[in-house]
Amino acid sequence: MADLDSGHIFLTTFAPIKDSSESNANHTSFEQNVRIALAKLPTAMQSPATQNTGINSPFSRNKRNHLARMFVLNDAVYNGRIGQNALVATVKGVNTVVPQHVDQLNCAYLVFAADIDAITRDGEPLPTNLSKAEQKDVRAAYARELWNTMELEIQDVYSNCVGFEDVDTADDFAEYLDKCHVETTMPFHDYYMELPKFHLLATKPLLLAVLIPALVAMVALVMRVLGWIDVPMLGWNTLWTFIIAAALTVLIAFMAVKYVI
Repeated sequence: MADLDSGHIFLTTFAPIKDSSESNANHTSFEQNVRIALAKLPTAMQSPATQNTGINSPFSRNKRNHLARMFVLNDAVYNGRIGQNALVATVKGVNTVVPQHVDQLNCAYLVFAADIDAITRDGEPLPTNLSKAEQKDVRAAYARELWNTMELEIQDVYSNCVGFEDVDTADDFAEYLDKCHVETTMPFHDYYMELPKFHLLATKPLLLAVLIPALVAMVALVMRVLGWIDVPMLGWNTLWTFIIAAALTVLIAFMAVKYVI
């Protein structure tokens, strides 16, 4: 469940902005209207540059917010050609002069991303797991709370988006935002309900697993240099003992590093 992580919902919505060719009494494109509305929203009073302004972000009225961001996305970013093996491309007869398909958006979008508490009422404990239906309920409850705490700002921004004409109530906005919902594939935050155990490694066993064959290899090499052909009592050839132990050391060290990573 990509949207849910450690008691938080990572909400991402894409609302299509109206086409500029549509009727607009202000003779300003809807995309520009969105940018103007966003520019008028004050930032949170959380840095030296904003603490003394006395004007706080409207998102601060909603206590479920940890982070909220709105911006206009004009088009998808082009990252260049998809890389491929030059030899394979030559064998297949790929003509690198011919451009590959470039993904493009059909219009500009208002993107709203927020990190919120995964609860439906303030004060509830953060959940460790939620079904898809329960996550939808959390998003709807958050949208209604957002409408109740900053309705004027929401109308100012979203009135330039497709389909917002029928939004008049908190329930309407919750339904509208759900239609714009896009699953978050990479949530990021620094909160943990329980600290993960990824930092706990079996250091001593890993070191012993590498050092034991390394020690055997060193002893066998020293014995060989001093003229011992076989290992006393065991009868192993010291040269082969050194080679096998050294190979095991390299192999186990490689596996240990992969395990740690």
